[in-house]
Order: sequence, then C-alpha cells, then structure tokens
Amino acid sequence: MATSNIGPINVNTASKEDLKLIPNVGDKTALAILKLRDEKGSLDIEDLKSISTIPNTVWDPLVDRGVITFEEGLGVPSLKDTIAQIQELQKVVANKDVQISIKQKEIQSYQQELQVQEQTLKQQFNEQINNLQHKFQSELDDTKTNYQTLIKQEQESKKDEIEKMKQKLFDQDQKYTGKMAQMEQKIQQLEEDKLSKEVDKLAPQGIYTARKPQTNKTSDNETSKKHANSKSNSDSESSDIHGPSPPKMATFDGKNDWRPFFTQFSHIARRYKWTDEQKLYKLIECLRDKALKYFSSRPASDQTNFKQISAKLDERFGKKDLPHIIRRQLQDIKQGPDETIEEFADKIQEMTTDGYPDTPDDCRQTVSIDAFLRGCLNKQAALTAMDKNPSSLDTAVQNMKSALTNQRLILGVKKVEVKRVSFENKACVSEDEESDTPVVRSITTPPQGQTYSSDFKISKLEARVKRIEDDNKETKNTLKEILQILRSPSPYVSRSRPRSPNNNMSNVRSPQSSPSRSVCYRCEQVGHFARECPNRQRSRSPSRSRSLSPRPNFGSLNEHWLEK
Repeated sequence: MATSNIGPINVNTASKEDLKLIPNVGDKTALAILKLRDEKGSLDIEDLKSISTIPNTVWDPLVDRGVITFEEGLGVPSLKDTIAQIQELQKVVANKDVQISIKQKEIQSYQQELQVQEQTLKQQFNEQINNLQHKFQSELDDTKTNYQTLIKQEQESKKDEIEKMKQKLFDQDQKYTGKMAQMEQKIQQLEEDKLSKEVDKLAPQGIYTARKPQTNKTSDNETSKKHANSKSNSDSESSDIHGPSPPKMATFDGKNDWRPFFTQFSHIARRYKWTDEQKLYKLIECLRDKALKYFSSRPASDQTNFKQISAKLDERFGKKDLPHIIRRQLQDIKQGPDETIEEFADKIQEMTTDGYPDTPDDCRQTVSIDAFLRGCLNKQAALTAMDKNPSSLDTAVQNMKSALTNQRLILGVKKVEVKRVSFENKACVSEDEESDTPVVRSITTPPQGQTYSSDFKISKLEARVKRIEDDNKETKNTLKEILQILRSPSPYVSRSRPRSPNNNMSNVRSPQSSPSRSVCYRCEQVGHFARECPNRQRSRSPSRSRSLSPRPNFGSLNEHWLEK
C-alpha cells in the first residue's frame, strides 16, 4: 500500500480501517491489535512485536519512517478503570434498589390507607343517598295522595256540572218541542183558514165543502213527498255507485305540456268510469286554440277514436325529446340566473325521468343528484352539499339550501359583481379609424367562486392612481410643448384655435392676414376672434365647461416649423 499521502497513524487511537492502512497489516492483524489494546489500554512497539500474525521485524522501519506512533489515547480508559467504574455503578444501582423498595412499601401503606378512606366515604355516601331516597319517596307519596284527592274532587264537580247541563239541555229541548208543536198547529190552522176563504170565494153558495180540497191537498202533498223521497233515494244510490258529480275540467290550448293535463284527465275518467265515447266528448270540450285547430285538421278516423287522437296529441304537444338527446342535455345543463333551486331540481327530475325511462329509481336518483349539483350557479355551496354525499335529490336540495343559508349568514349577501373596463386612448387611434364603437382594452374580474381581498383592491387602486398621475404628467408635458409652439415667433403656425379637431388645415394660414379677416365666427362681429369673444363664457354649457377641450392636431412639423 502507498502511504505517501497518509499521515502518521496512532496505534492507540486508530480504528480498524485506519490500522488496515498500515503496510503489511490485514484484517487479522488489525483485529489482534484492537483486542490487545482493549486488554492493556495503551500499546508500545514491544506489544506489537508480540503479535504472531505478522513478523516482528516489520514494526521498526514503520516507526522510523513515522508511519505509526504510540501516543497515549485521550479518553480511552483502561480495563481496570472500566471494571472499577462498573463496580461503583453496581453499588449505586443496589442503593437505588433499596430506596425503591422502601418507597414501594410506603406507597403500599398509602394505598391501604386510601382504600380504607374510600370505603368509609362510600358507606357515608350510601347512607346519605338512602336517607334522601326515603325522604323523597315519602314526599312523593304525600304529593300523589294530595293530587289524587284533588283530581277526584274535580271529577266529581265536573260530573255534577255535566249532569246539570244535560238537565238544562233536556228542559230546553222539551220547551222548544212544545213551541214547535204550537207553531205547527198555528200554521195548520192558518192554512185551513186560508183554504176555507178561497173555497168561499169560488163557491159562495156552499156547493163545495172545505173538507174535499183539503183532502186533495193532503193527497197532493203526500204524492210530492213520495216523489221527493224516491228522487233523493235514487240520487243517493247513484252517488253511492258513481260518486259525486265530476268537477269542472281544465282546458288545454297547446301552449303548455300535454302530459300533466292528460294525466289529470285520465284520473278523472277512471274515477267516474267514463267510456271511450264519453272520454272523447269530454276531451273535445277541453280543447282550445292551437290544440283545437290541430284536432280539426286530423282525419275523421282520428277524430272519432279516443285512443288515436290522444296519441296524436301526445306526439304533437308532448314536448318530449328523445331519451339520448335528454341524456346529453343533462350533461351540461345549468341553472338559470332567475331560476330557484326548487325549479331547477324539478326540471332535473323531469329530464332524468324522460332520459332514463327504463332505469331503476336509485340509478335515476344518482344521475339527477350529479346533474343538479354540477349545474348549480353557486359552486361553493354545491361543493359543500356534494361533500355531504346526499342519497336523493330532495336531500341534495335541502343540503344546497342549507349551504346557501349558511353562506349568506357567514359571508353576507353577495354584492353585484362590477367589472372595470378600460378603453384604448383615443389619441392613439387614427382619424380614419375613429368611430362611436369603443375598443375594449382589458376587463378585470375575479375568478369564478372567488372574491378580491382588500389588499388586492388597495393595490389595484394604487396602480390606477399612479396611472392617472402619469397620464396627468404626460398631459402637462404635452400642453407645455403646445404652449411653446404657440408662443414661438414663427409666422407659419397659427395661434388661433381650430374650429373642429378634424380640421387640420385650419391650423395653418397665410403669413399675411388681412384685417378684414378678423371676424369672430361665434358672434360674427369684426375686430376680434372667437377665443377673445366676450360671449364665450355665457354660451358655454356646464357640461362643456367641465370637459376637456379637444386636443388640437398640429400635424407633424419639420425643423423649419413647416408642415410636412
């Protein structure tokens, strides 16, 4: 092995791997050195020469070259010291065991005392509980007896009052019965007197007696009573067989769905046991507008057959798509902005029933729940309801309403979302491209289901304020440049205000302006221009005074202040 790059190895502190770096030292020799070092503590060259696994002539050259050293190891105790320390530790452990045994005996004595105290406390507590139970039981028995006596007294008094009321009612019934008998006698007497007067008028000579028409009247009354009784009996029998008379039927005009109307019509027809002919007549009476027009356009074979015409009306006004179309519509159905949770759930239920006609109810419920929660507008409330894993559509609706209520209670009513729209600078648009249609530059709106925090809003406001300040600085610089151009002594640039922003030729005029041209186009008087007109402030509207004047377009000037 090459040891040129390795420093001296201390035999008393080196590990097995370090010892193997010494020339001619292998695993066995390294283990023998470690074993001998454990026995003696520190080694010297004589100890190494005593090792039989390697020749003893190897060590002297290694010591001379400085490959190995025999420095005393720091912190490596000898075997005797280790044994002494172990004995001391054993003594300490024995003392601790004695102390632990003493403490255990003390703990056992404490436990026995605590058990005795616990038993005495239990006995005292049980005695107190028994005394309280006896006391409460006696009080309860006393209250029961008192209440029973009071109840018996109340019952007896109520019975006496009921008997008195019964006797009073019986007396009143007897009194009213007597009065009714007297009234009937008076009415009968008055009828007889009236009848006798009529007879006297008809036969003043006494040809007819008053007894004969009375018997005729009584016979007529008896026949009318018999007829009424027979009629009432027949009506009662018919009502018992066929039930009450049918209600007023609803009408169908073809604007709504046919199926709810026909379901009600079928139930009423079964209830009153209508035949197919009666069903046809009743159905024709209920048709209006588009439905009646469609019925009249059908052939006579359909108009005279109830089953055929009902099937045709179902095909025409059923408003029912094919099942596979409805299933695809369920995949992306969304709740309308003005549609309530209940209305949306009813629509989902109806579409699920039509889209899966032959599917079990539990499967339809699963599909309707998924479509309902997926299509709700409030995604956060829908996620809360979905986490509850509803088993039916009604449960999902209740969970959704509960989530919305909790959301309004905790977060408050959601404010109307306001979008900020910024437009392109009008000065950046060429004159040919200017129009009344605004160009939208950016729209800032929060992501769906999230709201901007106050820090974000403040940062946005600061950015807007900074942008406005930059725009104001740019506007000021532009105005300064314009003022410098206007104040320059060049005779080629007009200092008069242009009549319109689009009239670029009005900015440049002839160097020689005659006095006759100094006419104000506002008041049409000679001697001043429009910017010096005294009527300028009077005629300016409030809205115009608040708005910025249009930026004059001077075109592009070359270095000689001439327009290119």
